[in-house]
Amino acid sequence: MSVPTTNEVCERFRRMYHDLLYRAAQHFARLGAIDRSVECCERALRSDPLQESFQVALISYYRHQGRLADAQQQYERYRQALATEIGAPPPAAAIQALERALA
Repeated sequence: MSVPTTNEVCERFRRMYHDLLYRAAQHFARLGAIDRSVECCERALRSDPLQESFQVALISYYRHQGRLADAQQQYERYRQALATEIGAPPPAAAIQALERALA
């Protein structure tokens, strides 16, 4: 049995942290505490701005709060981060979340 490297352990903990934040965001949303959901998403995105699930959720939560300008700005930040980091456009889920937010 091999011992995991420090990087492997860190990555595992990062995934667990993001999973917990995502579950917390969903839980708070079910309770109607959208501000807390937004906080969870923002916290996750500070550690990894390319996390699609948090980007889509945050745009949706902004829409729910009526913060359409914030939804648009978040999408634009995500688009720029993707272009800079991996040279790709946002995935369809993010585009659809923004379209729903602005509809």
